[in-house]
Amino acid sequence: MSEKRFRRIEILDFLRGLAIINMIIYHLLYSLVFVFNVELKFFSIERFYPYQQYIAWSFILLSGFSVNLSKNPIKNSLVVIGSAILVSLITYIVTPGLMIRFGILHFMGLSMLLVGITKDFLRLINPYVGIILSFSLFIFIWSNGVEALPFYDEFTRLNLFYLGFPNPTFSSSDYFPLLPWILLFLTGFFIGRLNEMNENPLGKYNINFPIVNYIGKHSLIIYLLHQVIIYISLTILKKIGII
Repeated sequence: MSEKRFRRIEILDFLRGLAIINMIIYHLLYSLVFVFNVELKFFSIERFYPYQQYIAWSFILLSGFSVNLSKNPIKNSLVVIGSAILVSLITYIVTPGLMIRFGILHFMGLSMLLVGITKDFLRLINPYVGIILSFSLFIFIWSNGVEALPFYDEFTRLNLFYLGFPNPTFSSSDYFPLLPWILLFLTGFFIGRLNEMNENPLGKYNINFPIVNYIGKHSLIIYLLHQVIIYISLTILKKIGII
């Protein structure tokens, strides 16, 4: 493998950094309304759903794309899975009613592991075929829900929440199961594969806004810290009567 293959692609850092900034804004608004009971008439989950989806789609596509650039995707996946477990523990202790049992970090860590293990097989698939199939299946399930799948009732009774089939007692304030989201992750993977096969055309786009790109390069640690900082900051503001 050539060193060129693992050269950092600046536009990926920029897009990831942009997604992180928007995620912080969304989580700040969410925490104000649902944790600190601040009335924000302009904010609701329904109204901000497209914004939330843009953030999630960005992270998942970029994460799938980046598996092609990783020297050790399985090791990286274990770091993300460990981080996800930490998030579950913290939310259970701090806000048990809003515990994250299987959020986007859990999903991405598991997806990175599964794609990392099957990477050699996936690379045999024509990336154009991979993009069309995975994205078409994603849109179908995303639009119609897993309820449209024939084995929905059986899997729901088994509470296979990580696959996308939670039973009625399951709850998670952030929930990204494998279905349909791993299909979007695979779309990102095949886009990355196409970029690799065409000698990295995205590498020509040297978009570098220092702060945004820095955030993109350190997205995991910022993800882990931002909710803690938001919670502490809002707690202080509430105690001094600003909110």
